[in-house]
Amino acid sequence: MLGDVRPIMLMFMSGAGLLLVIACINVISLLLARSDSRMREIAVRNALGATSPRLLLQFATEAAILVVAGSVIGWTLATWAMRFLRSLLSPDMMSRMPYLQEVGLTVRVIGFAWAVSLIAAVVS
Repeated sequence: MLGDVRPIMLMFMSGAGLLLVIACINVISLLLARSDSRMREIAVRNALGATSPRLLLQFATEAAILVVAGSVIGWTLATWAMRFLRSLLSPDMMSRMPYLQEVGLTVRVIGFAWAVSLIAAVVS
C-alpha cells in the first residue's frame, strides 16, 4: 500500500512520536512544579496524620485522572480530525484510493494508545 512513500511515512511517525515524548515531558514538568508548590499542603497533611502511602495514592490518582482525561480528549480529537480529513476528499478521489476508507481507529490503534497512556501514567 505504501510503496515508495515508506520513508516519508516513517519520518512522519517519528515526528509524531517525538511530539508525544515532548508533550509527556511537559506534563511531567508541570506536575513536578505543581507538587513543589504544594509542599506546604503536603506538610499539613503529614502533620495531621496522613501516611506516606496515602499521599502517594492521592498523587497517583491525580496523575491517573490527568492521563485518562488527556487520552479521551486525544481520541476525540483524532476521530474528529480523521472525519474532517476524509470530508476534504472528493468521492472521485476516494474511489481511486479505496484503502483510505478503511483508515480509522482500529483495535490495534486503540490498544497502542492505551499502552502509551499507561506508560505515561506510570512515569508521571
